[in-house]
Amino acid sequence: MLKRITALLMILALCAGIVSCIADGTSMPSEIREYFSSGRYAGTILESSGECANWYFVLSSDAKGQNTLFAFRKDRNGTWKYSFKTSGAVLQGRNRVTIGVSESGYQDWGTDEIISQPSLLIYQSDETDEYTEAFLAFVLRDGVWKFTRYWNLKTGATIRGYDDRLTYYRGIEDPAVRGSAYGTYERNLQYFSFSALPKTLGAAQEKLSYAPQIPAYGTLSAQEIQFTSGRKYSVYQGPGTQYGQAGNGKAAVSTNDWIQVFGEENGWILIQYDITSDHMRIGWIDSKALPRNASVKQLHFEPISAYTTEAVSMTDDPLYSRTSIGSLGPNASVILLASMGDWAYIETTSAASPIRGFVPLRSLTTSAHLTREQVVRRAQEMTGLYVEPAETSYDARTQLWTVTFLVNGEVTNVMVTDADGSLDVQDLPNG
Repeated sequence: MLKRITALLMILALCAGIVSCIADGTSMPSEIREYFSSGRYAGTILESSGECANWYFVLSSDAKGQNTLFAFRKDRNGTWKYSFKTSGAVLQGRNRVTIGVSESGYQDWGTDEIISQPSLLIYQSDETDEYTEAFLAFVLRDGVWKFTRYWNLKTGATIRGYDDRLTYYRGIEDPAVRGSAYGTYERNLQYFSFSALPKTLGAAQEKLSYAPQIPAYGTLSAQEIQFTSGRKYSVYQGPGTQYGQAGNGKAAVSTNDWIQVFGEENGWILIQYDITSDHMRIGWIDSKALPRNASVKQLHFEPISAYTTEAVSMTDDPLYSRTSIGSLGPNASVILLASMGDWAYIETTSAASPIRGFVPLRSLTTSAHLTREQVVRRAQEMTGLYVEPAETSYDARTQLWTVTFLVNGEVTNVMVTDADGSLDVQDLPNG
């Protein structure tokens, strides 16, 4: 009860300078009144509105009870123009929702932090409409309205948003920081999804991550693209449904997080996204998912026949977890499509279906001249070291095998050219 009384008093105290009005149309600019006069908004109730920093917001509720926020922006001629609308960023449910705006900002309840940027505040009342039960805030920075604050008296959730992290407080009446989760998430009001916001510190630590840096050497490179928020797309193991869906037939990417795009092939785009903070996936989605203004390069792979030099696992997450999506035996025939750092992007067949993934580049040879066993035997014959080598590796870029022997503390490297079997022995004293 104390929380409810406190919430009511604090909200009343902090609302000084915050504008919120019932949008009966009389206080709206004429361009915005005209926008809502069309037949498509018949039955829509305009709950509240407010003007702030050359932006005008209108909160509506339709016949099904869904709340939608409309954003208008004043152009150079002083005319209001429609900018975007969102339901994902607005609190939903049967309890009444209203908005308020402030040019000068507001003082945060719970932490007493002074927010000095133009602010958009979204309030949701309790069932009896006596006090504010939940609260969302967005501030205007660099022309973008960004998520800044959320709290909920009923659940006890209390969160502060920053560009690089989400900070969680111990409780509604305890401003001590419980902890922060670092990573990329969607703050932009236009694309923000309240349902995707992690409501607990544990959930945020599990989910938030940074888009990984793609190795500078290799033929694959990627760009981060902002997709329309609140959507999901099935992810496949190649450019087409014939490749099968990743993740045991369940893989899907949410557009509420970062997505890297490598390029397009035959109406499909190769992407990387995060599943958890330490597990990514590289796969394919329909190019129709791209935003209208997005421009991505075409992927022009030059397929090369190759063979595995050893038993190897294939993965769709070469930069993080390296989780296996299949296994290949030695001398398996594959198609080498591209490279990314020390990884080769290949296509092969699994259970009669094509599949694409990554294997270590050193585990491939682009010819079938020599097997690992043949290379080791030639190296043993040349050096007279008839012992099992400490390591045998292959570099597909140079088509060179390296056989390393370690005998009595002395290292001997034997370089074998895959194309013709020629050798070069390098004795490297220990240390």
